[in-house]
Amino acid sequence: MVCVANVKGEITAMDNICAHRGGPLGQGTIEHGKLVCPWHGWAFDPRTGAAVHHGDARVQTYRIWAEGEVVKVEI
Repeated sequence: MVCVANVKGEITAMDNICAHRGGPLGQGTIEHGKLVCPWHGWAFDPRTGAAVHHGDARVQTYRIWAEGEVVKVEI
């Protein structure tokens, strides 16, 4: 599964599974430009996938673009 996020008009795509305990990132919230996991509050940069306060932890990001009204993600 892929989590698609809209951060101030910028659409991003990343893995939907949190690097911490596997929480559903797509059910999280955007806070201060970061995607926050709903399970334990880990925050990720939606552009890079890097965890904000957890060293080398990260989730995979994907290239995303729109063609008209269709949004495509390169897996």
